[in-house]
Amino acid sequence: MDLSAELLSILLVGVALAALILTGIGGIREDMREIREDMRERFSAMESRMSSMESRLAVVEREQGEIRGLLEGMHDAAAGRGTPAAPITRQAATDAPRP
Repeated sequence: MDLSAELLSILLVGVALAALILTGIGGIREDMREIREDMRERFSAMESRMSSMESRLAVVEREQGEIRGLLEGMHDAAAGRGTPAAPITRQAATDAPRP
């Protein structure tokens, strides 16, 4: 089988292009793997920060409920409306009506 120089050149260019494409795809896969790992780390850190913020917000809500109860008790006492309010429980602090 006798191949002409043009046909041989076309085949060699095709092989070279295939090698470049496969090398590029391998590089892209490696880059994507690194990106996925980075995103997992970032999401994990974000979840941790959100969890911390939720805990801190729960403390603030509880303390706000306690302060609201104390203020209502002071208001009732100043107005002469009977006994001071009962101590605020954790559930009552979060369910307290908004003014």
